[in-house]
Amino acid sequence: MKSEKSKTLVWIIVLLVVFNLTTLATIGYHIYDANRGGAGSRGGAAPAKGEGVQFNGRFFRDSLNLSREQMDRFREVNHRFRSDANEVNVKLRGLRQRMMQNMAGPKPDTLLLYQLSDSIGVLHARLKRDTYQYYLGIRGICTKDQQVKLKAIFETVFGSEDSAGCSGKGTGQGHHRGQCRNQ
Repeated sequence: MKSEKSKTLVWIIVLLVVFNLTTLATIGYHIYDANRGGAGSRGGAAPAKGEGVQFNGRFFRDSLNLSREQMDRFREVNHRFRSDANEVNVKLRGLRQRMMQNMAGPKPDTLLLYQLSDSIGVLHARLKRDTYQYYLGIRGICTKDQQVKLKAIFETVFGSEDSAGCSGKGTGQGHHRGQCRNQ
C-alpha cells in the first residue's frame, strides 16, 4: 500500500517536471523568436492569439498611447513588478533544480520532492498575485478607453481559457525574459 502511494507520488512529480520542462522550452522558443524578430514580435501592435506579448514600457506606451505622466507612473508600477517577479523566478529556478537533482539521484526522496512541489506551488501563487497587482496598477493610471485596450492585452496572455492554452488546440502563451514574468 505504501509502495503504491510512493509510486503514485513519483508519477505525479514526474508529470509536474515534464510540464515545467515543456513550459521552459516554450519560454526558450519565445525568447529566440523575439530576439530574431519573428512572428511573435509585432512592434507596437496588439498581439494575435497565440503570439508572445512584450510587457515593457515601449509596448505599453505604444499600445495604450500613454502620456508622459502616465509613463512616469507606469515605470514605478513596472519596476516594482519586475523586481518582485524576478525574485520569485530565481527562487522557482532553484527549487526546480533541487527537484531535478533529487529525482535524478540514486534514491529520490519523495518527501522532499513533495515539499519542493508545495514550495513551487506557493511561489506560483505569489507570482499570480504579483501579476494581478501589476495589472491593477497599470489599470489605475489608464483612462477608460485605455483600460479596454489593457484588458485585451492581458487576455491574450491569460484572460481566457483559449488564450491560456486550455482548449487543447496548442494556442497557449509562453512568457519569457523581458516580458510578463521575467526580467
